Amino acid sequence: MAELKNEMQLLSTVMDLSRITVPDHIPGKAPTGTVKDGQLIDLGGRILEVLYTPGHASCSIMLLDAENKLLFTGDMYYPGPLLAINEDSSFPDYVASMRKVTDRAVDEKIEWICCSHNYVEKGTDHLSRTADYLEDIQAGKITDYVQVDYIRCYIMDDEISIFIVP
Repeated sequence: MAELKNEMQLLSTVMDLSRITVPDHIPGKAPTGTVKDGQLIDLGGRILEVLYTPGHASCSIMLLDAENKLLFTGDMYYPGPLLAINEDSSFPDYVASMRKVTDRAVDEKIEWICCSHNYVEKGTDHLSRTADYLEDIQAGKITDYVQVDYIRCYIMDDEISIFIVP
Protein backbone atom coordinates (compact mmCIF):
# COMPACT_ATOMS: atom_id res chain seq x y z
CA MET A 1 0.00 0.00 0.00
CA ALA A 2 2.85 2.39 0.82
CA GLU A 3 4.41 1.75 -2.60
CA LEU A 4 1.05 2.27 -4.31
CA LYS A 5 0.49 5.49 -2.36
CA ASN A 6 3.84 6.82 -3.55
CA GLU A 7 2.95 6.02 -7.17
CA MET A 8 -0.58 7.42 -7.24
CA GLN A 9 -1.42 11.01 -6.46
CA LEU A 10 -5.13 10.23 -6.07
CA LEU A 11 -4.64 7.46 -3.50
CA SER A 12 -2.13 9.58 -1.63
CA THR A 13 -4.62 12.47 -1.45
CA VAL A 14 -7.48 10.20 -0.29
CA MET A 15 -5.28 8.63 2.38
CA ASP A 16 -3.99 12.00 3.58
CA LEU A 17 -7.48 13.51 3.78
CA SER A 18 -8.78 10.42 5.59
CA ARG A 19 -5.78 10.40 7.94
CA ILE A 20 -5.10 6.78 6.98
CA THR A 21 -1.75 5.36 7.95
CA VAL A 22 -0.32 2.22 6.43
CA PRO A 23 2.34 0.08 8.10
CA ASP A 24 5.23 -1.06 5.94
CA HIS A 25 4.33 -4.70 6.51
CA ILE A 26 1.25 -6.54 7.69
CA PRO A 27 1.99 -10.18 8.48
CA GLY A 28 -0.34 -12.63 6.81
CA LYS A 29 -1.53 -16.14 7.47
CA ALA A 30 -1.45 -19.09 5.12
CA PRO A 31 -4.88 -19.97 3.74
CA THR A 32 -6.46 -23.13 5.10
CA GLY A 33 -8.76 -23.63 2.13
CA THR A 34 -10.69 -21.91 -0.63
CA VAL A 35 -14.35 -21.15 -1.22
CA LYS A 36 -16.45 -21.27 -4.40
CA ASP A 37 -19.42 -19.34 -5.72
CA GLY A 38 -22.61 -20.73 -4.20
CA GLN A 39 -20.80 -22.61 -1.43
CA LEU A 40 -22.61 -22.66 1.92
CA ILE A 41 -20.56 -22.06 5.06
CA ASP A 42 -22.13 -23.37 8.26
CA LEU A 43 -21.00 -21.31 11.23
CA GLY A 44 -23.09 -23.38 13.63
CA GLY A 45 -26.58 -21.96 13.63
CA ARG A 46 -25.86 -19.47 10.85
CA ILE A 47 -25.40 -20.27 7.16
CA LEU A 48 -23.51 -17.93 4.83
CA GLU A 49 -23.57 -18.34 1.06
CA VAL A 50 -20.47 -17.33 -0.90
CA LEU A 51 -21.17 -14.99 -3.82
CA TYR A 52 -18.16 -14.68 -6.13
CA THR A 53 -17.92 -11.00 -7.12
CA PRO A 54 -14.86 -10.21 -9.22
CA GLY A 55 -14.33 -6.60 -10.20
CA HIS A 56 -12.61 -4.77 -7.36
CA ALA A 57 -10.24 -7.72 -7.30
CA SER A 58 -10.36 -11.04 -9.10
CA CYS A 59 -10.80 -12.87 -5.79
CA SER A 60 -13.60 -10.72 -4.30
CA ILE A 61 -16.55 -12.38 -2.59
CA MET A 62 -19.62 -11.28 -0.70
CA LEU A 63 -21.40 -13.35 1.91
CA LEU A 64 -25.18 -13.69 2.01
CA ASP A 65 -27.09 -14.63 5.16
CA ALA A 66 -30.49 -15.15 3.56
CA GLU A 67 -32.22 -16.34 6.73
CA ASN A 68 -31.27 -13.21 8.67
CA LYS A 69 -31.62 -10.90 5.63
CA LEU A 70 -27.96 -9.76 5.76
CA LEU A 71 -25.41 -9.14 3.00
CA PHE A 72 -21.70 -8.74 3.83
CA THR A 73 -20.10 -6.88 0.94
CA GLY A 74 -16.36 -6.77 1.50
CA ASP A 75 -14.63 -4.10 -0.58
CA MET A 76 -16.92 -4.45 -3.61
CA TYR A 77 -19.56 -2.13 -2.19
CA TYR A 78 -19.72 0.44 0.60
CA PRO A 79 -20.67 4.10 0.97
CA GLY A 80 -17.52 5.80 -0.31
CA PRO A 81 -15.07 5.61 -3.20
CA LEU A 82 -15.36 2.25 -4.94
CA LEU A 83 -12.16 1.14 -6.63
CA ALA A 84 -11.57 -0.78 -9.84
CA ILE A 85 -7.96 0.35 -10.24
CA ASN A 86 -5.88 -2.60 -9.10
CA GLU A 87 -3.83 -4.76 -11.43
CA ASP A 88 -6.48 -7.50 -11.17
CA SER A 89 -9.50 -5.16 -11.23
CA SER A 90 -12.00 -5.33 -14.07
CA PHE A 91 -14.71 -2.74 -14.57
CA PRO A 92 -16.87 -5.05 -16.75
CA ASP A 93 -16.61 -7.74 -14.03
CA TYR A 94 -17.43 -5.09 -11.40
CA VAL A 95 -20.61 -4.15 -13.26
CA ALA A 96 -21.67 -7.77 -13.75
CA SER A 97 -20.95 -8.65 -10.10
CA MET A 98 -22.89 -5.67 -8.79
CA ARG A 99 -25.91 -6.58 -10.93
CA LYS A 100 -25.72 -10.22 -9.83
CA VAL A 101 -25.57 -9.28 -6.14
CA THR A 102 -28.18 -6.54 -6.41
CA ASP A 103 -30.68 -8.85 -8.10
CA ARG A 104 -30.04 -11.53 -5.49
CA ALA A 105 -30.31 -9.05 -2.60
CA VAL A 106 -33.63 -7.72 -3.92
CA ASP A 107 -34.96 -11.25 -4.50
CA GLU A 108 -33.96 -12.29 -0.95
CA LYS A 109 -35.44 -9.07 0.50
CA ILE A 110 -32.16 -8.21 2.23
CA GLU A 111 -32.77 -5.77 5.09
CA TRP A 112 -29.21 -4.87 6.08
CA ILE A 113 -26.08 -4.45 3.98
CA CYS A 114 -22.98 -4.81 6.14
CA CYS A 115 -20.24 -2.96 4.35
CA SER A 116 -16.52 -3.34 4.97
CA HIS A 117 -16.12 0.43 5.32
CA ASN A 118 -18.10 3.28 6.82
CA TYR A 119 -21.53 2.09 7.95
CA VAL A 120 -24.34 -0.43 7.57
CA GLU A 121 -27.09 0.37 5.06
CA LYS A 122 -30.77 -0.42 5.56
CA GLY A 123 -32.44 -1.96 2.51
CA THR A 124 -31.24 -2.34 -1.06
CA ASP A 125 -32.24 1.00 -2.60
CA HIS A 126 -28.75 2.52 -2.64
CA LEU A 127 -27.19 -0.76 -3.78
CA SER A 128 -29.69 -0.88 -6.68
CA ARG A 129 -28.99 2.73 -7.68
CA THR A 130 -25.27 1.97 -7.63
CA ALA A 131 -25.66 -1.07 -9.89
CA ASP A 132 -27.76 1.01 -12.31
CA TYR A 133 -25.17 3.79 -12.27
CA LEU A 134 -22.32 1.39 -13.05
CA GLU A 135 -24.30 -0.10 -15.94
CA ASP A 136 -24.94 3.41 -17.29
CA ILE A 137 -21.21 4.16 -17.21
CA GLN A 138 -20.46 0.92 -19.04
CA ALA A 139 -23.17 1.66 -21.64
CA GLY A 140 -21.72 5.14 -22.28
CA LYS A 141 -24.80 6.92 -20.90
CA ILE A 142 -22.70 8.67 -18.25
CA THR A 143 -19.68 10.51 -19.60
CA ASP A 144 -19.01 13.10 -16.90
CA TYR A 145 -15.90 12.19 -14.87
CA VAL A 146 -12.77 13.68 -13.34
CA GLN A 147 -9.44 12.41 -14.64
CA VAL A 148 -6.59 12.07 -12.11
CA ASP A 149 -3.40 10.51 -13.41
CA TYR A 150 -4.65 7.58 -15.52
CA ILE A 151 -7.78 7.02 -13.41
CA ARG A 152 -11.31 8.20 -14.10
CA CYS A 153 -13.54 9.17 -11.17
CA TYR A 154 -17.30 9.10 -11.69
CA ILE A 155 -19.29 10.70 -8.87
CA MET A 156 -22.76 9.23 -8.38
CA ASP A 157 -23.85 11.11 -5.26
CA ASP A 158 -22.51 12.41 -1.94
CA GLU A 159 -21.54 8.88 -0.91
CA ILE A 160 -20.71 6.77 -3.94
CA SER A 161 -18.01 7.37 -6.50
CA ILE A 162 -16.24 4.86 -8.70
CA PHE A 163 -12.59 5.04 -9.67
CA ILE A 164 -11.72 3.04 -12.79
CA VAL A 165 -8.85 2.56 -15.21
CA PRO A 166 -10.33 2.94 -18.70
